Amino acid sequence: MQPDISVSSPRAATVSSASIVVQIRLDIPNYSDALSALFAVATKAVHDSDPFLRLIPLRHTVHSGPIRNVPGPEPLDHPLELTEQSAAIDKETIRETEVEEFTEVLHRFAIGIARQRAEFTFRMMDEITRKTGNAISNEGKPLTYGVLIDMIEQAEMSFDEEGKPQSSIVMSPDLYRRLTALQPTAEEEQRIAAVMRRKRAEHDAQKRTRRLSR
Repeated sequence: MQPDISVSSPRAATVSSASIVVQIRLDIPNYSDALSALFAVATKAVHDSDPFLRLIPLRHTVHSGPIRNVPGPEPLDHPLELTEQSAAIDKETIRETEVEEFTEVLHRFAIGIARQRAEFTFRMMDEITRKTGNAISNEGKPLTYGVLIDMIEQAEMSFDEEGKPQSSIVMSPDLYRRLTALQPTAEEEQRIAAVMRRKRAEHDAQKRTRRLSR
């Protein structure tokens, strides 16, 4: 059976992301605080360099949750996700200032945090997509180019000044390989061209509305 294919529309929901708090306990308070700050910087750097996670900027929050990602009479709330990752550093590594080994520990820690955040975010986006009625299912049928067009039709898109699409569609590597292997028919090429023209017109109309509202 083919998996469901989902696309999330920003008009229907907003994915919120809480900040990462790193706590490290040592016998020297100042050193402990500095080390915690360093791990936090490394974690953010990995987050910002990830092609998916960087689409969802980190932000600080002062409440304990939940976050309302779908408003309205039937809202969808998500609790703030607790992300935990351990890192063991030999005291000799610190005492001898073994930069390469310390960097490796730092990198493994940050990658572990990023993986957990990606899993949680994908799970949350899937729930939001289904809740807002933006999930597209091929119902076990063979994957076709038309399914990709259906996804684009339901997504909100933005364009640059030259008219080039600036939006992203997130999918698994396996799904990406299968979609890029598909060859559109002449009819599908005409359909995707019409969809992109309509999306560009919608984007331009919204842009004019924003300018007038000022």
